[in-house]
Order: sequence, then structure tokens, then C-alpha cells
Amino acid sequence: MRFLFVDGALVHPRLLFNLGFATDETAVPSAFLDSVTVTMQDANQIFTTIYLAADAAGTLLAPPPPGTVVIDPATISTNAMA
Repeated sequence: MRFLFVDGALVHPRLLFNLGFATDETAVPSAFLDSVTVTMQDANQIFTTIYLAADAAGTLLAPPPPGTVVIDPATISTNAMA
């Protein structure tokens, strides 16, 4: 877990990171696959949002699980890594 504190005076703060994920699994219905999830919370751990979830079946940007802060997937930019 890493903590990131953002200056409250920033008008449009951005979070940029590189993420690599690989698996030799193939997508199988009803199987729990190797996966990675990027989650963000406020300092008091009251507000949570899931930024992305990825597994062998693909990547889901901003999935809306119950009880989390919803973000618009269209606000997330992605680029394939070479």
C-alpha cells in the first residue's frame, strides 16, 4: 500500500502511473483468475473508488461496485505498453 497526498489547492490533479500485468492463464467461465485491482481511498478510508480491474479476460475501467465512489470510465486514459 502506498499513500499519496494531494495539495487541496490543485484545480485539476492527475494521477499517472505505469502498470504491467501478465498471466499465462486463459479466460474460463466461473474461474477466479490471476488479477490486479487499482483502488484509491481518501486519507480517512471513508471514500473508496476502484480505478481498474484486470485479468486474463481483459481490463475493466472504473467498475461500479456497490458502496464505492463512481467515476466516469471516459475520464481514464490508457496507452498500451510496448
